[in-house]
Amino acid sequence: MSIINEINKFSAEARESVENVRQQIADTQQQITDLNDLPLAPDEAEAFALNWIDAQAQSVEFQKTVEALAEGSMPNIWTNMFLTGIESVSHEGEGFGPRTLRGQLAPLLCCLFGDAVKDKLLPLVRVHAEEAGGISTEDKAKQLKSLNAKLVKLEVKEEKLITEAEQAGIWIDRRSDCRPEIVLEYAA
Repeated sequence: MSIINEINKFSAEARESVENVRQQIADTQQQITDLNDLPLAPDEAEAFALNWIDAQAQSVEFQKTVEALAEGSMPNIWTNMFLTGIESVSHEGEGFGPRTLRGQLAPLLCCLFGDAVKDKLLPLVRVHAEEAGGISTEDKAKQLKSLNAKLVKLEVKEEKLITEAEQAGIWIDRRSDCRPEIVLEYAA
């Protein structure tokens, strides 16, 4: 009977060791997710927003609009945005719901009112980045590299513990998201 107790004790210890490493893996994965979810640092966020506004403003083809108007025809951009862009939508099959505007108004607004959009949007972007603890892309890359290295070490440790348990006749399931290259590398 004492041999069975020893086997059960060893099995429980092996499973507990693997679960401890798995908790560390889950914590590290969450840290990576949280880091990836952080906004840019305030200066980088402002620069990104400014570039986006400028790119939106340049994406509107006003030359084609001018040419179409000079030819006496309605330019496609205006037709697409305003004439066919408003439609009624039904709500769960009961009559008509609110009117929705389709099309891309952002390029048009950024082109026509770029300075006003910048004046309104850039301070909001900065405040959000500051309040949310924005991080520079350089710092984010360094931290991600460190966390990913830590994650690989933990996964190798997990695989080592599982393999040792298997060699002792104890079966421990692998995580569904384990890296096959680590399992195969350790098995070789």
